[in-house]
Amino acid sequence: MSEENCPTCGKKIEEKFVEKKVGDKEIKFCTDGCAKAYEEIRHKREEVKPGGKNFL
Repeated sequence: MSEENCPTCGKKIEEKFVEKKVGDKEIKFCTDGCAKAYEEIRHKREEVKPGGKNFL
């Protein structure tokens, strides 16, 4: 297994991890809390886009 880091907190993903479907991809997180936080952040980013344009 290649070394992967949690996209939310940056910690190295160990043997125990949470895999969550986000959009059309399966993303690995170190804990369920990080998975939920990532979804909330992603949802808020989509709310911020004016007229569907990504300006971030």
